[in-house]
Amino acid sequence: MADQNFNPEDKINPFDVVNATSQSDDSDFIKNLVSETGINDQNLLDTAPEIDKSLLEETAPPTSALLFLLKSFFWILVLAGIASVGFFSLKLTNHLQVVNQRFDIPNLANDLSSKNQEIISAQSNINFFRYLQAKSHLDQFSYEADSFLQNYEISRSPAASQSERDSAKQAMADSRSAITESFMATRDKITMPLSAPLVTIKEEPNEFGLTLDPSQKFVSETVRKLQEKSAEFANSQDSAAKLEYKNYLYAGNLVNNSILRQTMTMLDISKLSDQELYDAIRLIDLLALNDFSIIQKIKELRIKWSDIINEIDVITVIADPNYTKENYDSYGGIRYTSYSFETDSRQISVVGETRKNDTTTFTTISNLIDALNKSKIFENAEMRSFSKSGNFGEGYTSNLRISFRLKNPDENMEFQAAMGMSVAPETAEEYGELPPDDPMFVD
Repeated sequence: MADQNFNPEDKINPFDVVNATSQSDDSDFIKNLVSETGINDQNLLDTAPEIDKSLLEETAPPTSALLFLLKSFFWILVLAGIASVGFFSLKLTNHLQVVNQRFDIPNLANDLSSKNQEIISAQSNINFFRYLQAKSHLDQFSYEADSFLQNYEISRSPAASQSERDSAKQAMADSRSAITESFMATRDKITMPLSAPLVTIKEEPNEFGLTLDPSQKFVSETVRKLQEKSAEFANSQDSAAKLEYKNYLYAGNLVNNSILRQTMTMLDISKLSDQELYDAIRLIDLLALNDFSIIQKIKELRIKWSDIINEIDVITVIADPNYTKENYDSYGGIRYTSYSFETDSRQISVVGETRKNDTTTFTTISNLIDALNKSKIFENAEMRSFSKSGNFGEGYTSNLRISFRLKNPDENMEFQAAMGMSVAPETAEEYGELPPDDPMFVD
């Protein structure tokens, strides 16, 4: 239990903690010793002096006009800076948009953005009508160019007569001016700038953190207007409405067709040769999208059976130099009576007969089969059975039934050349030596 007489103000000797037992024994002795010395409590320093504050109350700091002016100018600058930050934030940014809307304070950034939208809308309206005109000129170009392509292929076809070739070349020359005119009109429209200068403001990034190119806004807006216009006719069954739908749709595709725009910009169509113009038209038809180019693509994919028959006739001349229908009655040779075509399998069969005054009947048939297999467009020619009848005096006759296959044009560039898909040969010399006066090639 704690000592009830303990006074917290009493000083404790640290030795008393260690020698707790002896402290109790010697406490009386120490007390007597201290009391006998007669030492009294005394302060080492005198009492602190008291300050008379009344003197300070009566004394004021010195006044200075310059100091007052400096302080006033400083606070004016601080207030002006705060006011400037607030003013320009309200006028030029959207950081205080709530305040703008609450007190109906006009915002310059919103005004500039609104002006930019008006510029984009006005320029897009110009682009809208300009690309409709460009689409019309491109249709005219495709129409004139289609005639040029047909005449070019006739002029290079080995099956065409000389008079047909000459007529085709003249038609090509006559169509050049119309092709050039429509080409230049199309190029002038699509190479004009789609954008106009905008007021320079800081663009806010989109949801992906990207800032859209200002010129792309004009393209997007023009395409949007054309698509909206085409959508008005999308579900109509009227033929005129369907035509309008395609016009607006194709015009919208033309806006985004930067490859066609670059191609037409680089071409100087007036200086192209017939071969170069032919290739340029095919390239433009490949890049463009309109009714004429679609028709041209379909025409290129279809099989021209008339050209196939002409090609068979050209190859037959190798085996029978006198091959014609007229010469067969006089000289004999090869005569075809029917042709059979299977589009899906690309299989061709020819039926006819051969008549020779000598014993070379089988040799003639063998030469024909070899010529077909060496052709650029045919393969796998065969005749499964051979038979002949007659005698040496009257001549020998043999039935003819040859089957062969049309090569795939996508896998054979020579096929495309032979069929006029690229460059057809002018003559049939590549198939063998032909008589210069052969009726097949003489007008």
